[in-house]
Amino acid sequence: MGGTCSKTQVAYDKKVIIVGCSFAGLTLAEQLWDYFDVTLIDKNDYFEYICTTTRSLVKDEHLDSITVSYVTMMRAHSKRAEFQQGTLMEIYPERNQILLQNVQTGEFDYRNYDFLVICTGSSYQQPTKFLEVQSLEERKSRLALEQEAIKRANSILVVGAGPVGVEIIGELVHANNQIQPDLNGIIQKKRLGIVGHGEKVLPNFVPKAQEYAQQFMTKNGVEIYMNTHFDENFNQTHKFEHVIYCQGSSYNTQFMQNSPMRQLSECVNSKGRIFVNDYLQVTNINPLQRPESNLSLIALSQKKTTMQHTEDLDKSQEVQELLRQVVFENIFCIGDVAQTSLNEEKTVYPLKQCANICAQNIITLTDCNDSKKQLKALPPRFDGVYQISLGPEDGFMIINNFVITGKRQSITKESYQNLYMQKYRGDEKAKKQIDIEMKKLEYLLWVCNSSCFQCCPCANTREGRRPNDEKQKMN
Repeated sequence: MGGTCSKTQVAYDKKVIIVGCSFAGLTLAEQLWDYFDVTLIDKNDYFEYICTTTRSLVKDEHLDSITVSYVTMMRAHSKRAEFQQGTLMEIYPERNQILLQNVQTGEFDYRNYDFLVICTGSSYQQPTKFLEVQSLEERKSRLALEQEAIKRANSILVVGAGPVGVEIIGELVHANNQIQPDLNGIIQKKRLGIVGHGEKVLPNFVPKAQEYAQQFMTKNGVEIYMNTHFDENFNQTHKFEHVIYCQGSSYNTQFMQNSPMRQLSECVNSKGRIFVNDYLQVTNINPLQRPESNLSLIALSQKKTTMQHTEDLDKSQEVQELLRQVVFENIFCIGDVAQTSLNEEKTVYPLKQCANICAQNIITLTDCNDSKKQLKALPPRFDGVYQISLGPEDGFMIINNFVITGKRQSITKESYQNLYMQKYRGDEKAKKQIDIEMKKLEYLLWVCNSSCFQCCPCANTREGRRPNDEKQKMN
């Protein structure tokens, strides 16, 4: 277990730079900015609550309710934390320094750190997470164009049948059902479709969730094309006027992929995700290519220092891998971009857990330089907690293999959105309420995983890591 931080001068003297200010980065910052000098860096000047951003496509005013500027957020929450808008260009681990480019002026700036945490996330082609959008005004402008295209189109195809694609279909279906008859009493509903590579919508989700989403679409006349590759030939055949892309996400790690420092560029896989060990420190060993966790290597390293006969040990495959391993002890990575040994789903609950682990380890490494303290490791597995809305009138929640359906789930998801946005704008009551809700969820999961419920679908019965997405077609 990791140690706790006492409010000492040692902690206050440390500089933590967090690059990327979405859920993972902000959750981490909240735990550190009372103890450290924290700088948050993001290429955008605003936060967007991406869990419900799909509603912005059909509801004009929704974006205003789920966005807040980072400067406003910092003023409301911390006197010690600062925000800087910029793009991370280079990391120089040997001198604990990064190179930033100012988004507005193009000028370069070096910043020193004691700890660096990478939370740069991922981006889609369009329209939920534009890669090139950097200001809230620009985001609103681009979104307005998308909203107008959706309004004018008589037929719309969503490419990608994962959670984002399914939620967009849900919003489009709801908007379709609100269309009023024209002067002749005719309701001109839009033709809707969804296409994906997998056999079913929501690949890797439990069957009941897949079936519920598919039944929702079928009931509302959505054309479903699974086991299908979208290309020009597909659209020439099926003739959809407007296409919304929800696949082909890219990870924002060009600063490492293009790094002249070989040790850094080796820490990124072909998809752009950053390898981390079980303490969430950046490493050059892919945790998915090794059957054992990184902890076995650490234990082996400790064992190696105490053994008298090292010749045989040095010949083993494990030690050869250990000798090749590079760990950047003060560079961490969490969020969508982090490739962990668990290969967990990148939803809010595991992101928060990873942020908690990262914060504890930074505190432990700072706290009085006590080498006897053990860093906190990833758990053997994460619980699967998801909320999928199918418009404001329907949805479902998943707790491991247990699925709860109905309107209440969509309402609950929206209530979480409102609480988080109130919190980020400085509402202390909302902050306390979120803490209460998280404790309630943790207690619920504890009950679900107790011995009395092991035979129930709400129990986490997963063995080992989640299937490797790199070996599957992306949806």
